Amino acid sequence: MKVLRDNSLTIVLLLATLGTLTGMLFTGLRVYNDELAEHGGQTVTLAPYLLSGHFLSALFENWESSAARRNQMTPTNLPRKKTLVSTKTIPQHLCP
Repeated sequence: MKVLRDNSLTIVLLLATLGTLTGMLFTGLRVYNDELAEHGGQTVTLAPYLLSGHFLSALFENWESSAARRNQMTPTNLPRKKTLVSTKTIPQHLCP
């Protein structure tokens, strides 16, 4: 039980990630097969879809947009307030 308690956040995030990937996999497979059927192609099963450009492209586009959003929200990108320091409070021998 200590392992579960100590790693509960990691476990929850891994389960959420796996659930998201599973949903994306089955939804993408259905859309891909629908598109293939519209154009007269043969539908594919799960294993070939995992290696297809359709799934890999969607997967990396999601990761790329997620990383871009994280980079936009970092504290280093926030506007900084300029603070003015009066030279009267600094001893003269320390002023440039």
